[in-house]
Amino acid sequence: MNDLTPHQLSYLAVAHVRVQLAKRGVIAIDAPAFFEYDLITQGGLRIEVKSSRMRNLEHPYWAFTNTREGAYTKGAARHQRTDRKCDYFILVGFRDYEFPTFFVLPKEIIGMRRTIHLPYNRRYDGRYTSYRDLWEPLTNVERRLHPS
Repeated sequence: MNDLTPHQLSYLAVAHVRVQLAKRGVIAIDAPAFFEYDLITQGGLRIEVKSSRMRNLEHPYWAFTNTREGAYTKGAARHQRTDRKCDYFILVGFRDYEFPTFFVLPKEIIGMRRTIHLPYNRRYDGRYTSYRDLWEPLTNVERRLHPS
C-alpha cells in the first residue's frame, strides 16, 4: 500500500466502501468532485470517505484529516476545518495488504475536528471503538429513506 499516492488510496477506500454498502443492500454512486462528500446513496444519504495508511509501526495508528482538498479549493482554505455537508463519515484504515478497517460515524461525532487519530490496536477502547464496522445505523436509515 505504501506505493500508492494519497489520491489512489482515496479511490481504493471509496471502492471498498461501495462494496461494503452493496453487501448490505445499499447502492451508492460517486458524487461530483465539487460536492463536499464522496458518495450518495439511493435514499439520499451523503457519505464522506476518509482514508489513511498505517503510521508509526512501533505504536501503529491511523490519522484521518478532515480538511477541504481538491481543484475547487485554493490556498489557505484548503487546510481549514470544514463543516461537511454529509450525513456520515466512513474512515478506512489500511495496513499493508490486510483487509481495511472501517469506522462508520455519524457526522455529529466528527463535527469540526480537523484530524482524527485512531490506534490500530484491536484492544483500543476509546471514543470511536463502538463505531468500528458499525454499518447497521447507516443501513437502517437508508432502509427508512428508500424502502424496497
